[in-house]
Amino acid sequence: MGEGPLRLRIEDERLFRGCTAGLHQRTAVVTVCIEGLDGVASADGLFPGLRAGLVALFPEDPLFGISPADWPSVVLMGPTQGELSVPGRVGEWIVAVTVALQRWARDPAHRGRVLGSESGRVRLALPWQRQGVLTDCLRLALRLIELWSDPSPAPARDITAVIRPGMEEARKFGLPPSALRYALAAAERGIPVEVQSGHVQYGWGRSALRMADNFSGRTGFVAALLAGNKLRTMQVLCGSAVPIPRATSLRRSTRR
Repeated sequence: MGEGPLRLRIEDERLFRGCTAGLHQRTAVVTVCIEGLDGVASADGLFPGLRAGLVALFPEDPLFGISPADWPSVVLMGPTQGELSVPGRVGEWIVAVTVALQRWARDPAHRGRVLGSESGRVRLALPWQRQGVLTDCLRLALRLIELWSDPSPAPARDITAVIRPGMEEARKFGLPPSALRYALAAAERGIPVEVQSGHVQYGWGRSALRMADNFSGRTGFVAALLAGNKLRTMQVLCGSAVPIPRATSLRRSTRR
């Protein structure tokens, strides 16, 4: 890398309410200026620091189904065509960190992509659900990459302590963990996903399915009540000759 850390700045940002640039979700097209790459022939020396920083960001709450070696390709749309320039490789990490932060905020951001790069500049397509969350996550991602790219010894920074309050606030209005996994699983299969007030919509038009947490509009009232009672559920399964483990019901005593 160069003699100092990267310096990243948003030059242009356009948010679309629909899909574009090959993504299957709401898309933001962003141009980021990159300084600090003068004379750098390869970005390979940057990757270990970025990967370690991202993995260590929330060690007690890793993203489901993603190992350290998966970054950044796990959140990139499709295989990279040809060799990317050094700014393009940095752009992949901007996409990765921005998507990761959105997922930690409980938004089902799926995959983004690098649209193009040139000397000192990269153009990105980023998925988003909540505009405020995307804006905060993108700017935080740029700042984190700047910190992680600094090759000189730096004072210990408790980055998690600084960003956790904002992340926890965003999570209050995000999806529950189970609903988040449903949404990401649907997006992985190419099903359009849109978070709306009180529910998630899968698909469009007459084929759309709306789900609130684990329940859809096709879930019967009795089935929903039954699913909320583990003992009754096991009794019904047993009565239908479905093998289940032995169990009993215990009632907690209030006497001391």
